[in-house]
Amino acid sequence: MILANNKRVIMLNAQIIEPYKGYQKQWFGTGGAKYSDNKNQEQDLNASLERFQSHHLADLDKANLMDRVDVKFLLPRAFLPGLLARLQNYYSVLEINNQRISRYYNQYFDTNNLRFYYDHHNGKLNRYKVRQQTYLDTNTQFLEVKFKNNNKRTIKSRILCSTTENNDHARNTFIQGAMNMSYDDLMVSQQGGYQRIALANEASAGYGFLHSQFSWRCDLA
Repeated sequence: MILANNKRVIMLNAQIIEPYKGYQKQWFGTGGAKYSDNKNQEQDLNASLERFQSHHLADLDKANLMDRVDVKFLLPRAFLPGLLARLQNYYSVLEINNQRISRYYNQYFDTNNLRFYYDHHNGKLNRYKVRQQTYLDTNTQFLEVKFKNNNKRTIKSRILCSTTENNDHARNTFIQGAMNMSYDDLMVSQQGGYQRIALANEASAGYGFLHSQFSWRCDLA
């Protein structure tokens, strides 16, 4: 994990990759799917996480993840037990509703000419990413704008989504203020779900996320 102070957070994202062959597809909520090869692996993972102390969202007083540097790695699933064993004495794990593996569903937005995708693909700095993120375990949604500046820092802003009639107005106001364009000019370009293990060492403001069980699809013709 990477250490940082509460004003300059560096966040580690580890994407856990695993072979698809032999997996069974199980939908775990709106828009998301998970794949598991056998119950033993899931039981071993849950047993590893039970050895961690836990924290809750309200406990992360020093977490300033809205302004950060992201560092991402791809790791084979076989690395996971050893990695967790090394971290358990230094990090706590996020627990929500007695669950230590959280479920997410994301919708990503783009322009008709896929401006955000091509900016990312071409490595352009001072670029944007827009998504609606659903926390399936708490049934909450946020509309988010991520801005990657020319210092390679990620600046995130977001609003809580609601089901009221004023929701579209709030979205338009937020997008206009965050990136000077209209929400009506955006469309859903891709969507998918995944599972996350969130670890924290608040004393040193070190944070990390382990993502796995991806299911993704592109909505463009």
